[in-house]
Amino acid sequence: MRSTDGTLQMASFPGEPVTLVAPETGGGWLSERLEKFGPTPCAFLLGSRDLRATRERLGLGEAESWGDGQV
Repeated sequence: MRSTDGTLQMASFPGEPVTLVAPETGGGWLSERLEKFGPTPCAFLLGSRDLRATRERLGLGEAESWGDGQV
């Protein structure tokens, strides 16, 4: 599944816990990170059975849609 938010291009794979992300245009934090470190992982997301409780416990913001799930 491919999508974009206007700044990032994202590709996810149904049934797989992987999303690939590339900058939509030059500049921005991801472009800078790629220039500095090359194409390496920049984030890891861990699963939670209760996203609301996890958000409250860790002081995270509101959940957002990401692929076919929420983060």
